[in-house]
Amino acid sequence: MNDDKWQDILGKIEADFEIQRHDFEELSDIPNAKAEILIFESPLGQMKIIRTTKPRVLETKTQFSNRAGSNVSVDKVYSEDEFVNDLEIYKWDDIENDWVKADFNI
Repeated sequence: MNDDKWQDILGKIEADFEIQRHDFEELSDIPNAKAEILIFESPLGQMKIIRTTKPRVLETKTQFSNRAGSNVSVDKVYSEDEFVNDLEIYKWDDIENDWVKADFNI
């Protein structure tokens, strides 16, 4: 999802629903990655949208030794100018008292 499409969706949500939280978080496990978190009240109940922006993985390097008991590590090479966006939608479940990934079978 590109930035223009995201801004359109964000504008529609802000116009139609009551925003309870709109935050940005840095992701510590991936360099230059961030998450935008939006929580709002909708007719379906409380909803949460997380848009994650992270650098594109260019290469994955696995380092290992053939000796028994040796460690294995995976190093990833990230792009400095290409980014990937992910969108996850969650719905608040009162029974489980936790966020559950929304399943819209349309």
